[in-house]
Amino acid sequence: MRRRKLIAEFMPVTLDPTNNLVVREIKHRSNLSEQSISSIEWINSTNHHKPEQKFAFTTIQINNNEGANKAIHNGLIIEGKRVSLNKAQPDPSWCYNCHTYPKPFHLAKDCPNNSRCSTCGDEHPTHNTHDCPITNLADQFCVSCNTKEHPSWSCKTA
Repeated sequence: MRRRKLIAEFMPVTLDPTNNLVVREIKHRSNLSEQSISSIEWINSTNHHKPEQKFAFTTIQINNNEGANKAIHNGLIIEGKRVSLNKAQPDPSWCYNCHTYPKPFHLAKDCPNNSRCSTCGDEHPTHNTHDCPITNLADQFCVSCNTKEHPSWSCKTA
C-alpha cells in the first residue's frame, strides 16, 4: 500500500490532529474508509500559530490512491466545513547558475554550463540577475523555456 501525501489548506487551528476520535470523525463525515488516513500533521508547529490565527495548513497521509483521489475531489469535512486538498508537490529542482530545470539535476556549484542571467538569459560574466540592465519586458528571456514570454526567475515549467 503506497501512501499519498496531501496538503490541506485552511485547516481550522482548533483541530487536534493527534486525537484519534477527531480523525475518525473526519473520515466518517468525509465518507472515507476507516484505514484511509494514516496521519494529519501541522506543516508549522502549533508553537508558531499566532493567537488570532484561525487557519493553518496540514499534511495528510492517505493510505491509497482511491482515498487520495476521493479526498482531493470532494475535500474533507472538518468541523462542519469542506477543506480543500492538493497533492504535495516536491519543489522543482532549479539550478541557480544556468537558470534551468536540468535533467539530470545538478546544483549551481556543480553546473557544467556558463552562468546566465535569469532576466535576459544572456551569458554575463559582468552582471548578476539583480544587476541586469534590461528594463523592457520584450527583452526578457526564459532559458528553461527558450522563450521571450517571461524571464527565467518567473518560470513555472518544471
